[in-house]
Amino acid sequence: MQNVKVNVTGNGVILRVTEGGTVNDNKWTGPTGLIESVEDDMKINRGNLRIGPNADYKVYYKNGEYSIERNIDLDNAPIFNKIKFVREKIFIDPGITVSSTTGKGMIVGSDAGATSNTQTGYVNKGNVEITGGTASTIGLSTSYGEIINENVVNVDNGLGLYGVNGSKILNDSAGTITITGNGTGMAAFTSATQLQDYGTDAKIKAGTLGNNEKTLELENKGTITINGNGGIGMYGELRTLPGAHSSIEVGKTGTSHGSIRNAGKIVLAGDNSVGVVSKVSAPAGAASALDFGGPEISLNGTGSSDIVTGKEGIGVYVDNTKVTFETDYGVEVKDKGTGVFIEGNNPSFTDNKTFELKYSGVPTKSAVAFFMNNKSTASGAANAEQY
Repeated sequence: MQNVKVNVTGNGVILRVTEGGTVNDNKWTGPTGLIESVEDDMKINRGNLRIGPNADYKVYYKNGEYSIERNIDLDNAPIFNKIKFVREKIFIDPGITVSSTTGKGMIVGSDAGATSNTQTGYVNKGNVEITGGTASTIGLSTSYGEIINENVVNVDNGLGLYGVNGSKILNDSAGTITITGNGTGMAAFTSATQLQDYGTDAKIKAGTLGNNEKTLELENKGTITINGNGGIGMYGELRTLPGAHSSIEVGKTGTSHGSIRNAGKIVLAGDNSVGVVSKVSAPAGAASALDFGGPEISLNGTGSSDIVTGKEGIGVYVDNTKVTFETDYGVEVKDKGTGVFIEGNNPSFTDNKTFELKYSGVPTKSAVAFFMNNKSTASGAANAEQY
């Protein structure tokens, strides 16, 4: 068997499907390493697997762990691009850089065999550097997965980290997310453009989603920096797509289908930017959009300048939902800025903490700590101090 020669030609060839395994078993060490690992599986001698110049083939990794141990330029990685990940947890090792100058990021999704969002996604201990992007560019993306950033994610335009369908995204205490142009640091939605047959989407379709089951979770413990105008630090949106079971209304009053927690620092250098956004899109045909609220927000900080915005910026945008001040908290704004913008008819604040609004704009302008639109009847307790 060792002397058998395998020639790969044509289209649609699946060289290997690897199911399971840990980072010690499945790893990227370069193009040669991938081909040699396939030869080892086939139990053939080195050099006996021959890939034709126009061959179209795939190598699948599923339901396991995979480590990236060598730098990858996503624009010039023809062998790496042959790898397809399904329900795989991908680890980017310390000192490793995954990059693109044409706006290419990385994406991994789950499948119907998944029992947890922790089985899929990324743990970034290295550097993700994506330039040449547009508004739709994403650094790391997952569906019914988990993204943990423990080091650096830099994107020039677009989104740093993105998840849908019951995903959980964490920018850990040593993590930094920087958008050097325009975009959003972290974003999550209940669903993408259509419901999938796995994750919380499947429960929405079947009518089995629990009232307190999360369709998105966002948490920042590190630092998020957005340099361009119109930037958003953290964005979470609950929504119910067509195809949902008639008994499921995501974000309905009395449910808790999403959460956003900022326990880190958000710096928005541009104007018209927002630190934290909680939104909800009521389902078609809903009797009243005011019966729905966005992901619940928790705020934990130093008590001063935990979120910093530019001119006409907003620290926290609340769409008819609950805000918990875990500690004293502070927002710093410039001209015409707002600390907390409250939308809807039934938002609430919990915990009797001190909220500081620091104004660093020009003396001839001003700012407000809390702004409630004409539908708001916010309840709860928070002490406001303005400087």
